[in-house]
Amino acid sequence: LHELYGCAVLFLTAHADDVTVTRARRAEPAGYLIKPTNALTIKAALELALDQRFREAAARARERALQENGLDLHGALQHLPVAVQLEDAEGHLVHVNDAFC
Repeated sequence: LHELYGCAVLFLTAHADDVTVTRARRAEPAGYLIKPTNALTIKAALELALDQRFREAAARARERALQENGLDLHGALQHLPVAVQLEDAEGHLVHVNDAFC
């Protein structure tokens, strides 16, 4: 759902075993709630998921704005006088600017 429609996914389940949690992680959920739960816990998880969704949308909008102005993030970072190293979520090196070298 997240990949196809860009919607946040929250799992609500009674299963907390390693196999189930590992499978759920592959779906990149915004949250994983274990039953039994209560309304306050669900409300907090929903609010955090929505906050994350809004932050992601804002970041995409900023990136689009940079691209529309003929700039991309890598290009903008390339001209900074300080060393910049970008890594992906797994810690793999994605980009270094000239000042880094």
